[in-house]
Amino acid sequence: MNPKAVRFSWLATAVCLVLVLFGGSAAYAQQRGGFTVKGKVLDNQSLPVIGAGVTIKGTTTGVATDIDGVFSITVPGENSVLVAASLGYVTKEVKVGKQSEIVIILEEDSESLEATVVVAYGTQKRATVTGALTTIDAKALVKAPVA
Repeated sequence: MNPKAVRFSWLATAVCLVLVLFGGSAAYAQQRGGFTVKGKVLDNQSLPVIGAGVTIKGTTTGVATDIDGVFSITVPGENSVLVAASLGYVTKEVKVGKQSEIVIILEEDSESLEATVVVAYGTQKRATVTGALTTIDAKALVKAPVA
């Protein structure tokens, strides 16, 4: 058999296999009622909330917003509820419905932010920290020498 014909036959088989695998999975997801929701998470001043977590309520499926507060997540159906959360903001739940684009506005939660202490390995509540704590304002940081 001609080597070019064998290569073409092998290539055609590989392309068909890829189309069947990926095309079939997309059709299966559509049959199950899943669709992609795109959106933006903003604060009450319409500024993007960077790194906010957007999850599907009752699941472990979630994404984080990018530098512009934008996210994209595939939900199983119209009854899905998105939960948006970020440190320093009140967690908000939004029902998806038939929306393909959603804007979620988070309100600031100054009480929880004051009770949170950032440590080298995570965050803790002020009441559970053992050891010395200090507060530094922005003016003191600006005065600090930089190497």
